[in-house]
Amino acid sequence: MTKLTEHDISKASRGQDLLLEFTTRGRLMITEIVTHGSPAHLDELVAVLLLQQHGEEKLPGVNTAQFRCLTAQDNVEELAQREDTVLLGLGAAFRDEGNKHRIVDEHVVTGDQTQKNECAATLAAKFLGLDQEFRWRKILRAVLHTDKNPPNLALDLSVTVMEFQLQGWGLHAVLQYTEMTLNAHLKKADQFAATSLLPMRQVELQLNGKQQWITVIEGDDPKAPAFARFLGAAVVVVKNPSGHIQILPTSHLRLDMRDVVRVLRSREEWARGNKLDIPWKQIEQEGALKDYPTWFFHKETNNILNGGRSRPDIPATKIPLDTIVETVKMCLEGGFEPSRQERCREGICTSTLKNQCRWYNFALLRCRAIQVKMH
Repeated sequence: MTKLTEHDISKASRGQDLLLEFTTRGRLMITEIVTHGSPAHLDELVAVLLLQQHGEEKLPGVNTAQFRCLTAQDNVEELAQREDTVLLGLGAAFRDEGNKHRIVDEHVVTGDQTQKNECAATLAAKFLGLDQEFRWRKILRAVLHTDKNPPNLALDLSVTVMEFQLQGWGLHAVLQYTEMTLNAHLKKADQFAATSLLPMRQVELQLNGKQQWITVIEGDDPKAPAFARFLGAAVVVVKNPSGHIQILPTSHLRLDMRDVVRVLRSREEWARGNKLDIPWKQIEQEGALKDYPTWFFHKETNNILNGGRSRPDIPATKIPLDTIVETVKMCLEGGFEPSRQERCREGICTSTLKNQCRWYNFALLRCRAIQVKMH
């Protein structure tokens, strides 16, 4: 047997020390916290602070882990399997018993709504046992509300500047903070006004007998959709330079977007040479479909999203832009397949196996209602 020298023992000991530095309780040290594509939202920022300040015992290494946003080069499934990575606001599709402590994602995937009323901050707080602590409860409620609803700048700022003064901030420091905050929003307003110069086209849309329009934008200015809605668009369809597309209806119209997402998901798979072999109601469900991730249905906002800034890793749609606009019109205008519409309006579906309606496989809600009454 080879005799170990003092140098060998020292070297082995150092190796063990390095291993202990890298692992704790059999887990790899957390080296990275990744959220969706830039910009990170308030709930993710708060989640990072919670994890870095209070999560070291449960997630060794998290207090010094690098925080970054997802890039187009990332693969979310691979990140979900990496034991040294925490995911915030993404990764739910790949969550399992082995990694659920590292995936903090409230989004609905394949019908799982168990965490849809949470946000990254509240989930992180629950994981750490901080959600019921008095000092965090009000903050977490506010962050959750802001995540689910548009924030109110005036109210947020008015409360903050008073609170700073009550905590001993000098008036000059409070004034500087106010100026920086207002300047940021003034700059945003200037950029918002500049979007009026962007090329936008309008497509007529009939909603309940009233003439509305879809605004189609090809570009990457995040303020353009808000400007289009300000001008009165019922729906904004945005195509980014990357080919990703977002469909953003105006909230006050309360449009039912289930037909739109179902038809898009179906057409997407047809365009890819596949077929969606799942029930119609599952195709239209909110969130993402695990095996068909191209289109995400954000039910709270009614938006239908094909990747974009927050998910650059999602493949761009194969459906042409004009077909997407035509799909939105077909689904929202409430008509029927032109060659059969007279019988449809009489409440009779004439589609048969031998003479199938071109729209039958879209499973439009209005068509399904006729079929139910007939049977």
